[in-house]
Amino acid sequence: NRADEALPYRELPLVGKWHHVIAEADRAAGVLRLYVDGKLSKAKLAMPADVSLANKGQFTVGQGFVGAIDYLRVSRGSLADAQTTIQELRAWQFDGPQFRDFTGHPHTGARRDVGALEVR
Repeated sequence: NRADEALPYRELPLVGKWHHVIAEADRAAGVLRLYVDGKLSKAKLAMPADVSLANKGQFTVGQGFVGAIDYLRVSRGSLADAQTTIQELRAWQFDGPQFRDFTGHPHTGARRDVGALEVR
């Protein structure tokens, strides 16, 4: 990797704390964006949408990264393609339906089936 291809953090996140990080390649807008904890950390112009990304190289995540990745999701589109925002995505991740039953009550048991009613 060349140094000018990197999209570094504006500020490094605190060590020993969990962080929500999203890297977005918005091909339609021609911009790469890096969000840390729900806020835009860095953006830069990217290649035009008509330039192919097809290649025989390996897809690598976290090269040189020291730490643990708890969850990784790779999507083909941007937040705009999904008709959502970084705020909405982060709210779902931290306060989404997986934390409540169908009636909106938080789960209290040690084990819970997704979507089940929480017995009180």
